[in-house]
Amino acid sequence: TKDYKTLPMVMRFLEIERYYDTMELLERALQDFEGVNYRYIVAPTEKLGSGLIPMAFKHKQMLKMIETGKNDAKKAMKLGHGKNLEYLLEYHNKKSGGN
Repeated sequence: TKDYKTLPMVMRFLEIERYYDTMELLERALQDFEGVNYRYIVAPTEKLGSGLIPMAFKHKQMLKMIETGKNDAKKAMKLGHGKNLEYLLEYHNKKSGGN
């Protein structure tokens, strides 16, 4: 328990909260715009850089995030239309305690 310091725990809480907020926004968009064909939804498959000041990234961090985004987009496209969205929603449903 000595590793559970206040600031890291708050940062982890905020990270988790952002995930659930983002998924809620995605689910709302899917409901509110039913006629839209969401062919590709891309989400990071690895943790993106962060710092104490939000959105204040170093050039090297930005290059890494761009590369991660490109790789994730390629993976989503290889899965085919709508598949990555299905996987994201299935994952979120399991994380949220759904069946």
